[in-house]
Amino acid sequence: MRCGSTSMTAALLATAVGLAACAGQAPGASGIAPALATVAREGQICRDEYPTGTRIPKRVCRTPEEAAMQKADAETLARRALESGNPQAGR
Repeated sequence: MRCGSTSMTAALLATAVGLAACAGQAPGASGIAPALATVAREGQICRDEYPTGTRIPKRVCRTPEEAAMQKADAETLARRALESGNPQAGR
């Protein structure tokens, strides 16, 4: 064994113990992060959407009316862009 390996082992052990202490739950925590605990209200449609530039989904809940309006808006923007030949034309 090299003489530096004992101090390295001690440092790694101290780091592991420190990280384990940080991983514990706070008193009264339910175990579910509030940001992840998205519950749909009655009558809502929920789906995971992937914002541009990330692979991490965001849970979005909408009423059927809101979903229909968003779909109609997206179709209108796409139609305008196709008709004009300019991808930015719909905005």
